[in-house]
Amino acid sequence: MAFKNAEQLTREDKTEILSRAFQVNHERLLSRWPRFAELHEWSRPAGGAQAIVTFTPRDWRDLQLLSQLAWMEEDWIARDVEINRLSARGKNYSEADKLILKAKQLEFLKLVCPSTRKPRSADRSN
Repeated sequence: MAFKNAEQLTREDKTEILSRAFQVNHERLLSRWPRFAELHEWSRPAGGAQAIVTFTPRDWRDLQLLSQLAWMEEDWIARDVEINRLSARGKNYSEADKLILKAKQLEFLKLVCPSTRKPRSADRSN
């Protein structure tokens, strides 16, 4: 759901995003991005039901991207130019920005999870 086009999100998709997007430490992670905190506050009335109908595609894109960015290690955010740029902007994300973040997440996974790396030719002989 984090990378699905915001214009194509169904009511069920939106419900799922709202149920998971704010499952972060509010004091340290949610508050880091004022827009993330703002979306959290806007989503609270009526248990999120109001947000499902009132959030704009821009709101959904921001929520999708910020909810993923919140889980990235601060050192990675500081070191990576593109991730740092996304973090510093803090709002008004595009679908292209979401694709950049998705690619960076996969890049990061390859660094920390060897099983996500492509096998080298020497490894294939075993």
